[in-house]
Amino acid sequence: MTGKKQWFRNFRESNTRVKVYLGDERGYEIKGHGDVLVTLPYGIIRNISYVSYLLCIKKNLIYVSKITNQDLQVELFKSCCVIKDFLYQMKPIATGVHIGGLYKLYVKSKPQQALISSDKSTEKLWH
Repeated sequence: MTGKKQWFRNFRESNTRVKVYLGDERGYEIKGHGDVLVTLPYGIIRNISYVSYLLCIKKNLIYVSKITNQDLQVELFKSCCVIKDFLYQMKPIATGVHIGGLYKLYVKSKPQQALISSDKSTEKLWH
């Protein structure tokens, strides 16, 4: 889930009025879905499919099942997590730090050609 509409490729609006309830107990309406390209550490680019767009959320969230459904393995530890790729002989392609009950991954959105601007990096956290 993200609130960054500019990150999407092939964005499709949703008219279903489905809401996602987060830790603040408020419901956030899903405004649409699409694919988001991200650059992981070591320069690996991955497509995350069927990402939900929620207008008002400030942090990006990803389910472990979304990662494992893309032929990646997630190992969770007390202080960190490691994501490994079957295509790279199970070598780590990303890591995260365990903070406040969440694992924070540092990734960059891969800008779409039509959306390139002079803005600084679009680096954000995926929790």
